[in-house]
Amino acid sequence: MELSRKATRRLLCVALFVALPVPFYLGALEVSPALRMFFLTALTLAVVASEGGAGYLGDLALLAAGQSLLWALLIWGLAALVALGLGRVSRGGVHTALAALLVLLLVGLGTLEIYRTPLSSTGPYSSLAGLFD
Repeated sequence: MELSRKATRRLLCVALFVALPVPFYLGALEVSPALRMFFLTALTLAVVASEGGAGYLGDLALLAAGQSLLWALLIWGLAALVALGLGRVSRGGVHTALAALLVLLLVGLGTLEIYRTPLSSTGPYSSLAGLFD
């Protein structure tokens, strides 16, 4: 079975959102997957909605939303470029195998404690399994 370029882009995009460590600032500098940043942004926006957006919290919410949008666009573009490159370099089932290998590599890296998470309650470094503790 061969994946289309569109399916490859989506698969890579999800894997990058879940496992690629990206730097962002939400009161402290973190290096963790974009999915965690989106989660923390949603929590910050929920607090702003209930408390009002004045002062530091409103500024932090704007910063969080801006960073989330920026990283979403960058990751989507990266996934599109990689899918395009895979489509041009390889034909047939090799394309699908390479995409699957990249996804497995990303998720495999997530089993290591490579994410810097000072906002976590469990410790300053986490693996994918410990990100949402």
